Amino acid sequence: MAARVLTGKRKCPALLQEGLGGFNASIADIIRQSLYNLKRERSNETIPKLSRNIPQGQYPPQPERLRDLSQGYCRDRGEAFLEKKTVFIVEDNPTISEILTDKIRKMGYSVCDPVRTGEEAIEVCKKIRPDLVVMDITLEGDMDGIEAGMQIKKRFNIPFVFLTAYEGSELPDRMREAEPDGYIVKPFSDKDIRAMLHSLL
Repeated sequence: MAARVLTGKRKCPALLQEGLGGFNASIADIIRQSLYNLKRERSNETIPKLSRNIPQGQYPPQPERLRDLSQGYCRDRGEAFLEKKTVFIVEDNPTISEILTDKIRKMGYSVCDPVRTGEEAIEVCKKIRPDLVVMDITLEGDMDGIEAGMQIKKRFNIPFVFLTAYEGSELPDRMREAEPDGYIVKPFSDKDIRAMLHSLL
């Protein structure tokens, strides 16, 4: 009977229910070792194994929200696994907005798709609530950047900076009255952009 018990690991738990009192110490040790090995085998089965059959140049699928962040798309910050500070560019010149987007992303920030009108800027801020808005003064449509910036700050309390060719005493009174959080003066450098972002974000 003892030989049959030792060759069948699955019968060991039932055997223990009868007690180990009738077995000598060596048999009891063997049974305990068998139970220990069985427990290890079962625990190893529950550990997921990583697939090694991934073709060269490809990567395991990533969660959609992480992919969105890595590509710079805007998402509701409450949904994101990794929170990046988000910058929103409002500029009617596609060349300038493309340059700004590229520079800011390289500095480690997430950048929303730029828009060209003040009305669009307000709608985007209502939906995604970026951390900072970079606003050109002259925009397409009926609303200029000054009015759009004032409404964005008043309605959503989002800081904004003006993108402008004016500097110092040349700033129009309307720009001062809008109370922006800063200015990026054209032509701008990487140093100017980085300094402004670091001071506000």
